[in-house]
Amino acid sequence: MKNSQTKHIDGCTPILDFSGIKLDWVQTIDQLNLVEAENILKAYKKYFLRPLNYKNKWFTLSFLKRVHLEMFGNIWEWAGLFRKTTTNIGTKPHLIPSELALLCEDVKFWPESSSIDVLQQSIRIHHRLVKIHPFINGNGRHARFIADLFLHTLNAKRPLWPNDLEKEGKSRKVYISALKEADRGSYDLLYEFTLRCGAKNKK
Repeated sequence: MKNSQTKHIDGCTPILDFSGIKLDWVQTIDQLNLVEAENILKAYKKYFLRPLNYKNKWFTLSFLKRVHLEMFGNIWEWAGLFRKTTTNIGTKPHLIPSELALLCEDVKFWPESSSIDVLQQSIRIHHRLVKIHPFINGNGRHARFIADLFLHTLNAKRPLWPNDLEKEGKSRKVYISALKEADRGSYDLLYEFTLRCGAKNKK
């Protein structure tokens, strides 16, 4: 199978091969990007075209896995499964379930205990999912989906993410810099980036 992209994009787990792909006709990265985008759009339509009033009860380990499966399950055999190998970024594989479980507990108690606003909470969800990096691939898109859904369920306006976040360019450089700054404990850049993409605490 051909691979038209050999250059590694900063902050992105490289696709070293196509092991586990379900679609034999996919021969290039461009074709892969297209079919993944189509599948992700179906998942967005499922969850964002109707009101969800579950508050934070939906934020569970099993749901996080299910969303990844719905985003990528028609394309990859490993969709919805936690990775078993070490990647260039992300927590150690055996710690993934416990770190995600801790995130789920934090989200569950934020409405009663947190002093930060809804948008700030979504940014922390976004960053922690990227940092944990639970899946073989698609972690950034999954993190943005879950953070967007968090805003949606709380009647806040989700951001409209730039189309080139998965490609080398200005938007991705700013985005990756913001995530790295969050790794160091400051969420200001990621907050500003999300605001510029149109997110608000209320619709």
